[in-house]
Amino acid sequence: MMQVGAAAIDITPAWPIPLAGFGSRQGTLATEVADPLFLRVTVLASGGTGAAVVAADLLSWGPELVDRLRPLVAETLSVPADCITFTATHTHSAPQTALWHAPILGRADPRYLEFLTDRVLAASAAAVTALEPVTVRRASRAHDLGSYRRADVEDGPRDDELTTVTFRRADGSLLAAWVHYTCHPVINAANTVTPDFAGLACLSLEAETGGVISYLQGCCGDQNPGSFAYEGVAAARREGARLADTIRKTMADEGGELSPTAISASWSTVELPFRSVPTEDELRVAGKQPGAEGEWGRWYLAHPERLAPTASLALQRLDLLDGLSLLAINAEVCVEYGLAVRAAAASRYLPVAYANGIIGYLPTAAQIRAGGYEPVESARCYLLPGLFAPEIEDLTLAEIRRML
Repeated sequence: MMQVGAAAIDITPAWPIPLAGFGSRQGTLATEVADPLFLRVTVLASGGTGAAVVAADLLSWGPELVDRLRPLVAETLSVPADCITFTATHTHSAPQTALWHAPILGRADPRYLEFLTDRVLAASAAAVTALEPVTVRRASRAHDLGSYRRADVEDGPRDDELTTVTFRRADGSLLAAWVHYTCHPVINAANTVTPDFAGLACLSLEAETGGVISYLQGCCGDQNPGSFAYEGVAAARREGARLADTIRKTMADEGGELSPTAISASWSTVELPFRSVPTEDELRVAGKQPGAEGEWGRWYLAHPERLAPTASLALQRLDLLDGLSLLAINAEVCVEYGLAVRAAAASRYLPVAYANGIIGYLPTAAQIRAGGYEPVESARCYLLPGLFAPEIEDLTLAEIRRML
């Protein structure tokens, strides 16, 4: 029988701090908390082994932080390190955790990284001491918040499918749940701390059910909340309540029961090629430019050892139950890749982006050829050495299909 333990812990900063996600905030500190940020740990045990999902109201997990935390969490939970998934809701109203991003995306506060480390370990310890037998069910229905945000394609692709995975005790009460949906949490753009609609929906349902509700973000790189983007905290609360209503209805559907199976993980790396790597002269020219372009040029002049012809895309397949696996990807993945996962493996896999660190955007070949924020401007913000070559799409999809 599957056993599950879960815990939620507040990770709201208690001091003025830079937020991550919007260049308009650069050089400022957030002093207002509209709603608290939370981190949630779910640990699963079956067949003599275990796994864990660490989900947080953050823009992303810095790769360096993940490397530091993974062995510590594995030791705390007594689960294999490769069976742990770190994922972020991608709220743009939380502190930065990555060290190797341009300052325009927000600077990491060392004090917050230490605080976050302590909170991860505390939540992990609480979760593993609360293991108990559960029945697991999944269900899906449509939600209509996300939409294709690029102007070069009219009525572009979107992923409206919302999936819930519920973990219920023998008495039917909710111990924990996962919510998987695909939309950028950018309704709030003010310099105010908030988990945005994703975390707000979870907070509402936790208060109602007593369970620990984790949000697993899908491949939302090119998916925005339609006309609600950048409206502010009130709109985020409104859309969080609307999302919570859809989640509530989906959990009530219950769906089919999932049977325990051997828990296992497999990993793969795809080396994504850049079109070119800049020369020192090109970096000097770029370094004189304003904004992210200048930050990028100056950074690589100071760190030439970080120049490389490829970026490493990490794929983690985490098999949890008969009919439920996660495919976790360390990038801002555009929706076309998530739809490809669904097409290749029906409903078994939940594609989870912003997981186990982040390298930057994973755009499609068509987006790379067309240009725009995802393939071009964001590469500077994420301090990628160059712009991705179009063949990254074929390379990534081939490896995903092989793993599935």
